[in-house]
Amino acid sequence: MRRIIGSTAVLVVAAGSLVLAAQQPVAAAPNCPVGYAHEPYERDVMRQPNNAAAIRVQKNRGAKAVEGDLRFTKDSSKAVMWHNKSTWGLNYSGTAQDIDSVTWTYLKGLEIKPGQDFSGEGVMTFWAWVNELKAQNLDGLVELKVVPDKFVEIAKPLAKLGMADRIKFYSTGADNTDATAAINALRNAIGKDHWDSVDDKNYKMPQVDTQVGQFGPNTWWADSPSAWESTYDKGRPVVTNSIERYKAWANGKCNW
Repeated sequence: MRRIIGSTAVLVVAAGSLVLAAQQPVAAAPNCPVGYAHEPYERDVMRQPNNAAAIRVQKNRGAKAVEGDLRFTKDSSKAVMWHNKSTWGLNYSGTAQDIDSVTWTYLKGLEIKPGQDFSGEGVMTFWAWVNELKAQNLDGLVELKVVPDKFVEIAKPLAKLGMADRIKFYSTGADNTDATAAINALRNAIGKDHWDSVDDKNYKMPQVDTQVGQFGPNTWWADSPSAWESTYDKGRPVVTNSIERYKAWANGKCNW
């Protein structure tokens, strides 16, 4: 008996006859659950992926998605991405002021103060943040740090940039924000038209995924192998402070 081995089948030659034995296909590894790169608050270190440089660093670490923080400037005139409640961490002069008490004209003139990882980076608008994620082919998770009310600032970027299906929203109640009220306000805005005075037109709030708290169908916070194992078994998207370690842990288990 002789075996003639090919790439897709095995020919078995026995007693003058040919028997074709089909090889069993190798099962493809499943895709990994989405891993959102998050940076915690550590002594006012501004490492959160709320600016272009920080977003690109997380992508270089292997992230397929990042988590950012949404606030509004004075009179809800502009939706911006900034972790701290105030301008603390920026190169302001005098006393730090709450983000919702300053104008966008003032805020856009500030930068992350010297000595930080991303010194010199400015505060991004929500539009600019979504546009950067689109350019980097990343998904986004947005923590509502306030109860939103000027919804065109959210609806317009999502609609015009075509990113509604790649951006999810949640709220944890940070900075004494009513998390349920924040998410309900956004949910109630979905499907409604919101006027934009710049373009002189309405923008409909697209359907977006929302969640109250850190644990739910859209996100599951996990920072250890045991927690990753649990989230992986349940197919949950992971939010982690250790995207490189999570990627290394997932190696061989699923397609990153």
